[in-house]
Amino acid sequence: MRRFSCYCPILIGLWTLVSGMPAGAQAPRMSSTQAIQIATSYCKAVGITVTGQPACVLPDHPAGFRTYWQPLWRVSFAGQADVDVADGTGIVTEFRDTALERELGNQPAGTAISEGEAIGIATAALSATGQAGELTYDSAMLTQNGDPPCAVSHTWTVTWQREIQGIPYRDEHATVQLQAETGRLDGLAVIFPSVPLQTASLSLPRDHAVAIATSTLAQAGVSDAAFESVQALIVKTDPSWRSAGAPPPQSVPVWVCSFQRLIGRVVNKTTEVWVDNTGAVVGGLTYELASALPDKTRKPAGPTAKPSSRRHPKARR
Repeated sequence: MRRFSCYCPILIGLWTLVSGMPAGAQAPRMSSTQAIQIATSYCKAVGITVTGQPACVLPDHPAGFRTYWQPLWRVSFAGQADVDVADGTGIVTEFRDTALERELGNQPAGTAISEGEAIGIATAALSATGQAGELTYDSAMLTQNGDPPCAVSHTWTVTWQREIQGIPYRDEHATVQLQAETGRLDGLAVIFPSVPLQTASLSLPRDHAVAIATSTLAQAGVSDAAFESVQALIVKTDPSWRSAGAPPPQSVPVWVCSFQRLIGRVVNKTTEVWVDNTGAVVGGLTYELASALPDKTRKPAGPTAKPSSRRHPKARR
């Protein structure tokens, strides 16, 4: 039986992207021995017994697949646990118990620990990673995804939102998953792909941002958009909006203005416009709409830029 995991797509992608360091890559800041020591200490701190000499590599994660803003050591204790350690800071960013499913087998489900107990255990597991700050508690969810119900698919999932000065980073968070009946740590993921900001604020009034976004859509020839919502978020500036010679995408606080558009006779498409603190539009629209704007500096920098079918996934909430 395969276990359900709330962050399976992330973990599967992370644990299967294995390759050597590319030519010219920055030299590691810590040794493999240090990474192993940190991983071993973390397992001990969360009550997971690991033995033997683990495999330890510093794989290259392509930019689109990185879950943390620093290179990660991957420490694998065969058949026991996998741990990722940030090379620059020693923070544990990923943990997976690879023995739990085998040990539980088809054991039937029992009584789950309380929500308070689950939050306490998950908080301790997150604290042991060394990741301090930028996290605000979000939610705890008890799920049973087995049919018939079984222990291996009975989980508590506790989540924290990454934010700074009250502004969330889009799609960045920490998640802890526990076996629901024992509280045993099943998995942990600290999803922080953006370099930390030192400060973040938005002095531009939100109604001004909405007015700018509405005007931008009109300039792009959009006449069927109805305002839906506006939210302060930290996002990566959209590469499709960079002019030639502009710096690479950076994380910035923006007003994310969302509009509903008519597709045929059904309102089922959300269009976004991102407005930064200066009143500039820095992303959100599709490639086609961005290219329709009269401001040529907002067009893609080169002929190789292509539209994406899923350029802006919705925030995890």
